Amino acid sequence: MRTTQSELQRAGRGAEAVRVWEERSRASLLAEPAGFGGFWWLVLATEGLPEPRWLTRARAGAGRPEVR
Repeated sequence: MRTTQSELQRAGRGAEAVRVWEERSRASLLAEPAGFGGFWWLVLATEGLPEPRWLTRARAGAGRPEVR
């Protein structure tokens, strides 16, 4: 995306370059540990109900053990 942004700027397409920069900026907020990527979740459960699949996948992807 950074290359695309630079090419757009060189071509005089500043508004499009700014849109690309905005997308890069949003993506980094979600992935960077200093941004939303560093959040921890507090999940409360009701006894007898299974764990949500998204939580199981997120835990496995983060390399964190199950906590109960």
